[in-house]
Amino acid sequence: MSGYAALREVVRSRLGRDPLPSAGIAGSQTTKTTGVGGEQRGYDGNKKIRGRKRHLLVDTEGLVLKALPCTARRSQTRTA
Repeated sequence: MSGYAALREVVRSRLGRDPLPSAGIAGSQTTKTTGVGGEQRGYDGNKKIRGRKRHLLVDTEGLVLKALPCTARRSQTRTA
């Protein structure tokens, strides 16, 4: 278990929740980037933005369960 997972379990316990989440919420955000350095960029045709996309899976308290940065051309349904 990672340190972040252990911390998340402590926070959930202190909030009176089960330490292990049983539900999650997925979302994504496309961000504009420059053409210099870093990971490869893509084009999000829905938002008409060239850049990178980040996908997050959070529990019902908003604590991050998984994070996936990728090029903007990847859709949310393909990574879920």
